[in-house]
Amino acid sequence: MIGARLHHPIAAAVHAKAKKILKEISQDLVDRDECLRVLMLGLLTGQNVLILGPPGTAKTKAVHDLFACVNATSYKSLLHASMSTETLVGPVDLSVLKKESQIMVNTKGMLPTAELVFLDEIFKANRNVLSILLGLLNERVFANGPNNEPVPLHFTAAASNETFLDPGQSPLLDRFPLRVFVGGLPRGTLRDQLTEQERKSRPHRRYHAAVAEAKADAAAAGEVTPECASAKDGAMRLDLDADIYALLDALDEMRITKFPIDVHTMLMTLVDYANSLNAAGEEKPQPESIQTRSQEVYCGDVVTNRGIVMFSDMLRISAFLHGRGTKPCVLDLWPLSYMSWRTKKQRDAVTKRMLAEICRALPPLIRNHEEARWMVGAIRDHLFLPNAVKGALYSEILADLVRAGAEDEVFNLLQDPNVDPSRNDGKVLQAAKDGKHQLILTMLRQDDRIDTSALDREEEEERQRAAAENSKTRALSQSSSSSSSWGSGSASDRVKLSAAQAFRGKNVGEPNWIRAMKDDKSSEGQVLRIREYRLDIFTTNIQLSNGMWDFLLRFKLDDSALPKINIEVNVQTAAIGADNQVVWTSNTLARAKDVQLVPTKGFYIQWRFPEGPVNVQSSKGMSKVSLRMFTTSSEKRIDNLYLDTVEARAA
Repeated sequence: MIGARLHHPIAAAVHAKAKKILKEISQDLVDRDECLRVLMLGLLTGQNVLILGPPGTAKTKAVHDLFACVNATSYKSLLHASMSTETLVGPVDLSVLKKESQIMVNTKGMLPTAELVFLDEIFKANRNVLSILLGLLNERVFANGPNNEPVPLHFTAAASNETFLDPGQSPLLDRFPLRVFVGGLPRGTLRDQLTEQERKSRPHRRYHAAVAEAKADAAAAGEVTPECASAKDGAMRLDLDADIYALLDALDEMRITKFPIDVHTMLMTLVDYANSLNAAGEEKPQPESIQTRSQEVYCGDVVTNRGIVMFSDMLRISAFLHGRGTKPCVLDLWPLSYMSWRTKKQRDAVTKRMLAEICRALPPLIRNHEEARWMVGAIRDHLFLPNAVKGALYSEILADLVRAGAEDEVFNLLQDPNVDPSRNDGKVLQAAKDGKHQLILTMLRQDDRIDTSALDREEEEERQRAAAENSKTRALSQSSSSSSSWGSGSASDRVKLSAAQAFRGKNVGEPNWIRAMKDDKSSEGQVLRIREYRLDIFTTNIQLSNGMWDFLLRFKLDDSALPKINIEVNVQTAAIGADNQVVWTSNTLARAKDVQLVPTKGFYIQWRFPEGPVNVQSSKGMSKVSLRMFTTSSEKRIDNLYLDTVEARAA
């Protein structure tokens, strides 16, 4: 497994808030997932972000919407060539000039007093303004007269529809280690969504809301603290002190360890690759300096030594935020693609190489079902992986997930339009065939992106070979069923699951409540022990073909009779809907209410679902069935109930 889960309450809380904020603000923006995730990365790590792109692509709105979700002081300015430094940092303080004959500025309400800063059209600023920004953005210090004053600046976002390739501009670019490009929407569905967006705010409403808020703040002055005043939106806002700074402080208290070997090796490989690219995105030796008529300008790497230090810190913050302590995994390396370019062609080359390296590193890490589930969850919950990248990574490892037994995870992923089963040469089809995963094969047949014609021919030949023996096999199965009670059925007529691995739900896995344990007397050697007041657990999905099925549960109960338990048989059936797509419907096939399980005197017994046999039918021939056990009363605790196996048998 690529990382153990290390729960830290602060990191978990910040991760949950950030995930919720990203989901909320992305609803008002079309196809700006990557831009928002890079901005969130910069906000949580304190690294500045430069957004590049043509006008009218929601660069400014993305920043404004994010800043609105943070409890912090902010400053926003549109830069231009005739802008004076006083406009940015404040006017000369005349009282100080008169009393002390010192030229200092009054910074109240200006950039040096802000915690979050947005600078629009940054490259249009003149040299005087840019020279002030260099110190503020990097050292977080403002030279005010004879004093070097620390500033509270935590994060700066800048936007521009142009950038300069002159090496003389590299110091400014270096102050924005994270860079993201946003373009116009292509023709089609995404662009059409712009015509359907709801107008949630208009200028006059924003103005009246601001006036009302100012009046309320004035009336409440001295009565509530700033923290209390913002608590009303606490669930949907990040607080700079209580959340972000607390996260960074908690990380700094942990012992820093070396990066895992695979992460360190990939990091240095990608840094060397990025630094080898010219402006056209080609691997060529780069000049150390450029001669002009009067100057020799030194050319720095795209990813400088300072950049490596910055990104190393980002890696550890990302790992901590995602519950991996201070040990990052290869997924955390993706944001390096936002630090490794200055031109669009460099960006395209770096992004392609980065995705290929991560895709190559993931399959060896998926060796069993547990690691497969971990990988799916790690990609799904990663704050800084754009949805398109998540889809590409999932597409690459589909076959590995199938081979590791993560059928339910693959089933859910195949319903994601970003996941392409034809990627990686369509190996998922062969993996599903080898593992006889009929449900996945059914879904793949309905996907136009992957060719299943060869598989269809093989299965048709197999059906023809089996046709001659089919009647004999069915007659033998029926004869055996009528003569030997529960011992009947061929291998294909029985599905048996270890209860310790099959059941999911409330509190499963928690010590002393619902947990797996070994028992030599059980049929599988491992059982699920239950000690719970209110039970609600369910099995993983069982693939069943059309027909009548009985459901059996082996259990042991040492003590007194249990509270009454409800048991349901639920099914998901596949059908062909509009546009020849697979449509899944879920419903309850059968329910047994107020079932009284009695003590078994220390022995395991097999209990049959009393409402069986259950008729399982689907137009596609296969269904996903699960068994649910739950109680509605908490008057008496269920104690010392041991679940052994769950079994479905063809009736």
